[in-house]
Amino acid sequence: MPRSVPFRTSHTSHTSRASRTPRRVALVAPAVLGAFALTVLPAAATSTPAQIATSKTNGVAYVKSLQAADGSYAGS
Repeated sequence: MPRSVPFRTSHTSHTSRASRTPRRVALVAPAVLGAFALTVLPAAATSTPAQIATSKTNGVAYVKSLQAADGSYAGS
């Protein structure tokens, strides 16, 4: 006796595929926006070249302030 196998039409397959599309978009869109935010936000948090130059200048001035007149550092 042959097994009975339900017959699927292409219409049924197409309908289920179409119903998955909105769910897929609902999952993919936030993932894309999240990935975009992760790449943009760190870029906004980095220092500008002017800020880096100011930091270097301040750092050099601080190190020079630690030096005695003879060029030695305190504690050495």
